[in-house]
Amino acid sequence: FYTLIGCHAAHVLGAVLWLVVINFKARRNRYTAENHIGVLLGAMYWYLVVGLWPVLFVVVYLN
Repeated sequence: FYTLIGCHAAHVLGAVLWLVVINFKARRNRYTAENHIGVLLGAMYWYLVVGLWPVLFVVVYLN
C-alpha cells in the first residue's frame, strides 16, 4: 500500500517540479512555436500520472 502510494507521490512531485521548470523557462521566452519540446514532454508526463491514478485507486482501495 505505502509503496504504491509513495511511488505515485514521487511521480506527482516530479511532474510538479517539471511544471516549475517549464514556467521559469516560459517566463524567459525560451519556448517558441518551433521549440516547445519541454512543454510537450511535460504534458505527456502529466497524462501518464493522471492515467495511473485510477489504476492505483482500483488496485489499492477496491481490491
